[in-house]
Amino acid sequence: MPAEQILAATPVVTATPIVPGRKPLAPTAFALAVLLLVGWGYARRHDLVLSAETGLGYSLGILGVTCMLLLLTYPLAKRTRTLQRLVPVKYWFRVHMMLGILGPVSILFHCNFQMGSLNSSVALVCMLLVVASGVIGRYFYSKVHLGLYGQKASGKALLAAARQQQLQLRQLFAGYPDMAARVDQFYSQLLPQNPENMSVSGAVLAAPRRWYYRLRFRLAIQRHQQADLQQLWRDSHKTLNQYLDTLRKLAQLQFFERLLSWWHILHMPFFIMMLITAVVHVWAVHRY
Repeated sequence: MPAEQILAATPVVTATPIVPGRKPLAPTAFALAVLLLVGWGYARRHDLVLSAETGLGYSLGILGVTCMLLLLTYPLAKRTRTLQRLVPVKYWFRVHMMLGILGPVSILFHCNFQMGSLNSSVALVCMLLVVASGVIGRYFYSKVHLGLYGQKASGKALLAAARQQQLQLRQLFAGYPDMAARVDQFYSQLLPQNPENMSVSGAVLAAPRRWYYRLRFRLAIQRHQQADLQQLWRDSHKTLNQYLDTLRKLAQLQFFERLLSWWHILHMPFFIMMLITAVVHVWAVHRY
């Protein structure tokens, strides 16, 4: 079914917009703080007096290994109803994310940001592979969920939200047929094919196209040079942003769902390899 017919056949909903607005500052501030801490530790790695064998350095190693082992609580919680009744899965996921940061940072300070023996170097490289894989997986996850800790996005719900936002914009620009027509064109411009069979190029280019069409819309309003239309822009730009974000998410949804499923297949072997090398490293340290 053509994209325009899909949108026209989608019932109007009165729910709040499905695409989240401004992102909370706490995760961003936390990420910046961690990056600054790691950057400081790397810059001072020759001045730090931590020892991996004793004292604080040793304790950080134990903390890091413990955090990495506790990462297993999230996949376990997803498959265990008892744990889900105890704590909702989304909170297990938050703990998983926190442990996935705290553990590697502790290990980096434990080894003083330097390679050591063969077994410790292999364990460190495996951990860094898991961290890199986790960062990539977090990005894929955010593309198929409504926010980092939100519910999984639904194509039908996104279509319904797009329909609602489109009608709101139509009503706002009812007195300017050319602007209302541009609003209708956004769907076919961002989704030139059936949303259920979006091409790779369409998904990749959805984000830059979203900004490009918003800029064109804004420039078209400026060319009108009418005070009423300028006021309409101030009243409608938030809804327009939500509308374009909804269409962007639709364009990318199936593509990132496939990437996330492939990522799950690759991430687990990395994680198992990290656990094995960590156990070998701990055994070697205490055995010799």
